Amino acid sequence: MKNISLVDFPEKFEPLVVITGDRRESKPKSKGDLLAYSLSNIDLTYLLNLGLKKVRILTDKIFVLLDQEELQNLFGKTHILTIGSPAVNFLTRQINSQNLFYFDIPDTAIQDISKHEKIINDIRYDPVDLFIYKEIFERGLTPDEIIKQDLMDYPDIESLAERSKQLYKEYKALNLKHKNWKQFIHNFDRTGIFDPIDGIKHAVTLRSYNDFGILSISRNPFSKEDFFVITIAGIHGIATALGAKLLATKEALSDRPFGGIYEVTFPDYGAWHAKVDKAQIKWQTEAYRERFNTIESVLKLIDERSRQKQTQFGFFVSSPYNEEDEYFKGLNQSLKAICERYFESTETAYSINTSGEGFFPNIIEDRIKSSAAIIHILNEYKPGVLFEIGLSLGHKKRAFIVWDKKLGKLNFSKLPRTIEKINILQFDSSNEKEFHETIIEKVIQPSLRKLESKDESNSSVLEAALSNVSNAYDEKRTYLYISSTLNIYRNLINEILDDFQSVPFDETELMGRDYVNAQGYGISNASGCIFLLDNHDINGIILLGLACALQKNTLLLRKENISMWNGEFGQIKEATAEQDIQKNIRRFLKRQHNHRQ
Repeated sequence: MKNISLVDFPEKFEPLVVITGDRRESKPKSKGDLLAYSLSNIDLTYLLNLGLKKVRILTDKIFVLLDQEELQNLFGKTHILTIGSPAVNFLTRQINSQNLFYFDIPDTAIQDISKHEKIINDIRYDPVDLFIYKEIFERGLTPDEIIKQDLMDYPDIESLAERSKQLYKEYKALNLKHKNWKQFIHNFDRTGIFDPIDGIKHAVTLRSYNDFGILSISRNPFSKEDFFVITIAGIHGIATALGAKLLATKEALSDRPFGGIYEVTFPDYGAWHAKVDKAQIKWQTEAYRERFNTIESVLKLIDERSRQKQTQFGFFVSSPYNEEDEYFKGLNQSLKAICERYFESTETAYSINTSGEGFFPNIIEDRIKSSAAIIHILNEYKPGVLFEIGLSLGHKKRAFIVWDKKLGKLNFSKLPRTIEKINILQFDSSNEKEFHETIIEKVIQPSLRKLESKDESNSSVLEAALSNVSNAYDEKRTYLYISSTLNIYRNLINEILDDFQSVPFDETELMGRDYVNAQGYGISNASGCIFLLDNHDINGIILLGLACALQKNTLLLRKENISMWNGEFGQIKEATAEQDIQKNIRRFLKRQHNHRQ
C-alpha cells in the first residue's frame, strides 16, 4: 500500500468520482427521493478550489438504487469524494461507521431504515405509491387526508384510496422508533461527531453563529484495491462548503494529514452567501501527525474500533460507594464475578484503580461512556447513583436498574418519574440462586442477544426526546431549562430571564409530551440549564446527570450539600442557595450571552 494522505489531494487521488446529494422530488420518481434531505447548492461553494480534473459528478441516489455488484463495477477502481452530511448524502450515510471521524448516528435510526425498506423496496419505482408513502411518513397524513389534499384528480380514486389504506397499515405495523420525520432525519446530522484521535464527542451544541463538520478518509468499500473515500460533511451547508476550502489548503492539513473535526463560525445575521464568505474555520481535532502519519496507522485505528464495537460488551456497576461499607462492596464483587463469566470488561466503583486518572466523578463518567451497559443499584436513592443514571441516559447506554429486596421492599410510588418507564429488576442477594438467575436471565442474556442481533435496540428511554430538535424557536433568544424544588425563587428567576431576553422551557412549551420525554426534550434543546435542588429532589439529580452527559452549560444551586460533589464536575458550576441567588444567575446568564456574541 503506497503512502498517501489528504495533503496529496488531488494529485494522488486519481481517478476520482465526486458524489453529492440530489434533489428529493416532491413527487418521488424512485426510492432515492425518500428518507434524505435535498442537496443545497451551498454545499458546493468551494468545489472548484480543489483543482479537480477529468472528474465525474454523480448522484448519491445510485447507492440506494443499485446492488453491490453494480456498485463494485462502477466504483471498484476509483477514489471517491463524497460531499454532504448523512442526512443529505446516501453514500456518506452508508460509510459513516467506516470513516475515521464519524457522526453519532443512533442504532435505532439505522434499524428504522431497514424497516422502511421492507415497504419501499417493493414500490421503489412506482411514483404513486412512493408519493403516498412520502405523505404518510414525512407529512404525517392519513389516507383520507392524502386523497382529499393530493389525489382527488386521479381517475381511479377508489383504487388509490384502498392502496393508501394498505400502505398506511403497513407503515403503522413497522412500529418505528422515530415516527416523526424531523426526529428521524435529525439523527443523521445533529447528534454529535466522534473524534477517535482525542476520544471526544464534538458538535453536541449548535448556536446561530456556528457549525461543525468533518474532513475524513476511509477505505473504498466497493474496491478490493487501494482506493479510498474522502468525506466532506457539515451539519449544515456552511460547514460542508468550508470543508472543501479546508481540503484545498495543504498547509492546514500538515499536522492533521487525514482530516479531522472542524468548527466554522460566521456572522449571526445576513444572507447565506455573506455568511459563507465571512466564515472562519478552526480545528477541533488536536494535531496528531506524530502519532498517526501513515495511511496504514489510520486504517488500523478504524479496524480496531470496528473490532471493539463487535466484540466488547463491558459492564459498569453503579452503586453507593463507601470503602467501609461491606454490604455494597460485597454486592459489587458478586455482580462483577457473574458478569465476568461472560464478558471480560466489567468494572465497579470499588474495582477502579484511580491512581493518576484524576477527579473520581470524572473517572466514573469515563467508565459509563466506555461501557456498553450499566447496572445501577438503586437502593437508598443515593445522589451519586441517581446522577449516574442520568449519565447513562444522556450517553444513551443500555441501563439495568436493580433493587435488592434484602434492604427492603421497593415502594413504587416513590420511584423517580424520570425512570418510571424503565424496568426495575428486583432480586434478593441473600438468596444466591434467585440472585444469580435474575442477573443472568434479565441482564446477561439480553446483552448477549444484543451482540448476536443487529436489530436489537440499544436506545435509552430518552432517545426520542434527545433527537427531536425543534425548529420552532427563535434563534436570537436564549432558551433555558430550569429544574427546581426551591419554588420560592422561581419568580425571581423569571424576572432575571426577562432582563436577558431569555425564556424557560415551561409546561406550555412541553405540552403533550410525557414526563420523561418532556424533560429530555427541554434539556437537549436548551442552551443552558439552571438547577435549584435540595438533597431530596431525586428527579432533579437524575436530570442533572443527563445535562452533564449532554455537555450543557449548567448552574447548580444547592440548598443542602449533595455529598457526591466536593468540587467542579465537568460543566457544572456550584453555589449554595444561601448565597446571593440573583448574583449567581445573572453572572451565569451574562456568560451565556457573551459567548453567543
